[in-house]
Amino acid sequence: MAEGEVRQYWVRNDRGTTWGPLTAPTIELLIDSGAIQGRIQVSNDGLQFAFPWRFPEVRDVFPRELWGDGAPASLLQSAPVAPP
Repeated sequence: MAEGEVRQYWVRNDRGTTWGPLTAPTIELLIDSGAIQGRIQVSNDGLQFAFPWRFPEVRDVFPRELWGDGAPASLLQSAPVAPP
C-alpha cells in the first residue's frame, strides 16, 4: 500500500447485502447507526471474506458480538466489550 493511501474494506452480512469499498471510520458509523446489521464478514478485495477477528487492523471497529465464530480465546479475553 502506498504512503498516504487509505485502506478500504468490503463488508457483507448474513442477509446477502455487501457494502464497499469503505474506510474503517465509515464502517464504524454504519454499524453504530444500525445500517449494517446481522453477522458480518470483511474483505480486502471484495471477493474473499472472513470474520472481523481475522483483520487486526480494523478488528476494534466491529463490536465483539459481530466477530463471528472461531476467534482464539486470547483475542476474546483482551477484546474490549461493546456497551449495550
